[in-house]
Amino acid sequence: MYKALVLVLASVMLLSSCSAAEKTENSVAENSSSVSVASSDATEPSSALIPDDEVYEMFAALSEKAFQVMCWYFSDSSEKDLDIAAESEHDLYRKVGKFSTIDEMKKATSEVFTDDFADTFFYDHAFIDPSGNDEPMYKEIDGELYRNIGIGGFGWPYDATDEYYIPYQDEEMIVITVKNFLMGDEEKWYNFLLKNNGEAWKLDTYYESNPHMEYRNTFPVQAQKEIGAAVSSWFCVDEWTDPNRLDANALINFYLYTYLSDVGEYDYEKGYEVSAKDVLEGLSVYLKDLKLETLTAVNENQYANAVYDEESDNFYFYITFDPADYIVVNSEVKENITKLEIMVIGKSGQAAYTSFLDLEINGNEVKFVGNKRGMDFTD
Repeated sequence: MYKALVLVLASVMLLSSCSAAEKTENSVAENSSSVSVASSDATEPSSALIPDDEVYEMFAALSEKAFQVMCWYFSDSSEKDLDIAAESEHDLYRKVGKFSTIDEMKKATSEVFTDDFADTFFYDHAFIDPSGNDEPMYKEIDGELYRNIGIGGFGWPYDATDEYYIPYQDEEMIVITVKNFLMGDEEKWYNFLLKNNGEAWKLDTYYESNPHMEYRNTFPVQAQKEIGAAVSSWFCVDEWTDPNRLDANALINFYLYTYLSDVGEYDYEKGYEVSAKDVLEGLSVYLKDLKLETLTAVNENQYANAVYDEESDNFYFYITFDPADYIVVNSEVKENITKLEIMVIGKSGQAAYTSFLDLEINGNEVKFVGNKRGMDFTD
């Protein structure tokens, strides 16, 4: 179980191909402020738009609490905030002083995180033992809450700064992008989503841990990279239900992001060679009934990232990347169709539009089956 808990956080760090890592200092100059952590009152919802500096204060207050909550569920048993007893007659289990019951712990968690977030990232692994051995991280014994001290913890690699910008806010949702330093002084921008449930603002995305990108047990986590590839390849720009209606260069870009992201040196004048058969098969993993002639139409675009050579029946790719910045703000699951509400953030640092991207999910197989445009914020 220890490895499973660490991998949850490790996977979060790896899913950053579409983060705002390339944002410049100038993009946040107008909104950046040095502020102190706000009081808990800062999380109360308001019917009016909140000034940027107050949004940051609210985020900082929630983030400080969020780190402590994360420690409850992912740290080792030495976490002092929980007041774990030093001894016990119950083998690996020690009494928790901070909470008397699971319900008390859930109530404290829900003051910081949305129910979707807590259900997805905390409760399943903390209160249920997937091995069936009745040894979860926490359980009640004789009406008291106990912690399994045999379950290990995690390291926290993030160091948030006070540089930020606000891509979007309304009365129900706020997106704030904050600059962070990771281990080794790597600079990275993260999008955080706050939602207002009518009583308070709560975190719904935290360091790219996003419940709408997890779908509990119905969505293969390893496919999250392809979501970013689809967004960056303009799958969300137009409305479509037939992939053959997509722009050929969008399909070429999807192949590029999905399969060629680690290509090293190649003939830059000629392009990186991939057979048409391999390109079609690779894209057909994610798209139904795709036709080769849809892809070869890429030659009609002089600025495309690949050209098709009929004589050799190969595509020649020019490998460049300009990933889109985005955040998934909602999801809806009906049978095997998952609808993602995606907010795309422009290079200006402001939300550009939303779209509803449909995925057909069967076990570990994911197909992109359509997209519908939502709100446009550029007008």
